[in-house]
Amino acid sequence: MASFKLFPLVWVLTSSLGISEGLYDINNDMQRLKNVVSSLARQVMLQQYSQEEKLRSDGGSGIKQVRVDKDGEKNYDTNSHSGVAMGAIHDHSNYKMTVGLGEGQYVLNGVEFRTRHNDYQLRMPSTRSSDYHIMNEIPIPAVPPQVREKSSVEEQASHKSV
Repeated sequence: MASFKLFPLVWVLTSSLGISEGLYDINNDMQRLKNVVSSLARQVMLQQYSQEEKLRSDGGSGIKQVRVDKDGEKNYDTNSHSGVAMGAIHDHSNYKMTVGLGEGQYVLNGVEFRTRHNDYQLRMPSTRSSDYHIMNEIPIPAVPPQVREKSSVEEQASHKSV
């Protein structure tokens, strides 16, 4: 118990890590202490980053982070507010009348929130019923005659309304 009288902090660290007071493997114990200090330093850095990020977004509105589907060694290799699609909004051509919104972290008038992955069906309240939760698909508008009159798909795709 001599180490407790002389060095209280060393005693707390050594006893909490299971290091014996007698003869022990110094290299192994030093590595364990380095790992503890490294973990604590990482926690402090992440806490600082979190506080700075919150301060930057207080009172504003916008996209802070979207689904990360790639990464790399540089911070610009990872998605932030956009990646493959802006705001993680994506197509669902495999489902009729469905649009996707990937998970993300957003700020709206200073209130920060996160969402899970959401896929929405394009529906509206029923025009035929006043019952609660009765929905109809949003009607797709007809193709304008000026576009249908074009002779090829390329001409239809490049049509600009005046």
